[in-house]
Amino acid sequence: MRVTNNMMAKKMLYNLNQGMERLGRLNDKLSSGKEVTLPSHDPAAVARIMRLRTTLMETEQYRDNVDDMLSWLEATDSVLGSVGEALHRVRELVIYGANDNLPDESRLALADEVDQILRGLVFTANNTHGVRHLFAGHKTTEAPFEMDVVDGEVVGVQYMGDDGKLEVEIGVGIVMDYNLPGDQVFSDIFTTLIQVRDWLRAGDCEELSTTGLAEVTKCTDDLLRWRSEIGAKVNRLEMTRERMTDFRLNVQKLLSQTEDIDLAQVVMELKMEENAYRTALASGARIIQPSLLDFLR
Repeated sequence: MRVTNNMMAKKMLYNLNQGMERLGRLNDKLSSGKEVTLPSHDPAAVARIMRLRTTLMETEQYRDNVDDMLSWLEATDSVLGSVGEALHRVRELVIYGANDNLPDESRLALADEVDQILRGLVFTANNTHGVRHLFAGHKTTEAPFEMDVVDGEVVGVQYMGDDGKLEVEIGVGIVMDYNLPGDQVFSDIFTTLIQVRDWLRAGDCEELSTTGLAEVTKCTDDLLRWRSEIGAKVNRLEMTRERMTDFRLNVQKLLSQTEDIDLAQVVMELKMEENAYRTALASGARIIQPSLLDFLR
């Protein structure tokens, strides 16, 4: 086959273009820090990167859900801690008021204090976390408890929420509820405090020393059970968050190995391509020499 100057020039230009394309690709890697910037560069790697990024986004969302639940449970436990302190004070008042030798006016003062504790606990039970009520079930936008007041006296407390459970996904197919049913937590407490207040005002020492003290003790025990349930959930969520943190680091490592460049290697390849391109230019300069036609003009 006869090789002409035109053929040699076309081949030279083709090789130069290929070298420029490789230089451009390496420059893209250095400027972006990524192995793959277009799907056409490595379709298999792009598919793997997309899967890893999806997994990372899901893990981040699960971790955010866990953090939100932990914040809610901590707020709930704080409220129940305040309720426990109030019940402890009511217990002291019951024991003190059950004394037969206590003057009636002192017992009435104790009843007034129990009444104030009752009103305060209704306010506490209506506590919110952000804009949502803690103990309202699904009706988080409405206050769950309302006092029935007759002639300035609290005669009952109505629960306006529902028994709905707030649930959130903390893993693939793993759903966990994190709220407590307000009526089950507080209804007996409110009823007991109303009875204790009325017995104090009536001077019924026998009911105070037997039924009253027993009911307050039961309410305290029930409250401890609810707090234990919250503690168990908090422990589970903290372990889940720790596991997710480790998993996220592993996914990030895999993603970095797949899409991030090895800087030293890319720089070395770039230098090699630059040398090859310069060599191709030097070779092309020798190919494009004066031909016989230049002398026949």
